[in-house]
Amino acid sequence: MIHRFMIGITILYFIVLIFIGWKFHGKSGGYQDRKIKDFFMRIPYPRLNFTMNKITKMSNVETITILMIPLLYMLHSQGNYIAMSSMIIATGSAFFITHITKFIFRRMRPQVLKAINYLGYSFPSGHSSVGMAFYLTMAYVLTIGYKIFFIVFTMAFILGIAIALSRVVLGYHWFSDVAFGTILGLICSYWAIYLYESQFYFKFLTEQIPS
Repeated sequence: MIHRFMIGITILYFIVLIFIGWKFHGKSGGYQDRKIKDFFMRIPYPRLNFTMNKITKMSNVETITILMIPLLYMLHSQGNYIAMSSMIIATGSAFFITHITKFIFRRMRPQVLKAINYLGYSFPSGHSSVGMAFYLTMAYVLTIGYKIFFIVFTMAFILGIAIALSRVVLGYHWFSDVAFGTILGLICSYWAIYLYESQFYFKFLTEQIPS
């Protein structure tokens, strides 16, 4: 029942994603996006920006890579190819879907940043999608079956929301960017976890790493 519901949610998400992306193709934020941006820009707390800057780095490419490589190596050495596959699926699908969408719709960011290429477009937020997909899936595959599962999984979800919020507070994205990015991350994580529970894994991962 839940699986069929999530199929519908996934299809609906991509329909709305295409509609919103086409609406803002090559443009900037809408009225509500600008109101939310202005609200955060008026907050007179430098410490907030400092904190948000630290949080947003949790989903930088460098950070995800530093965490991902040893994690995959550990899972491979344990022969846990199912968890390894789920991490690759969640993170990889979130990354590629996000950046393909950015390239197609090319929405402008709230700020004009230097050296912007197609990877630097705004919609949807890559930090939000990849961060949510990576941390949520990692929390699931590493702690499912343990007493700390609910706490760790909840903390991973909160971190994903905090990363998304940081992108708006720092002025790197519109609110709609992080909303669609976060939902995409949740969807990618759900299907990766679904495949994990289905015992799916990539056959090539069973090949031994040369020592």
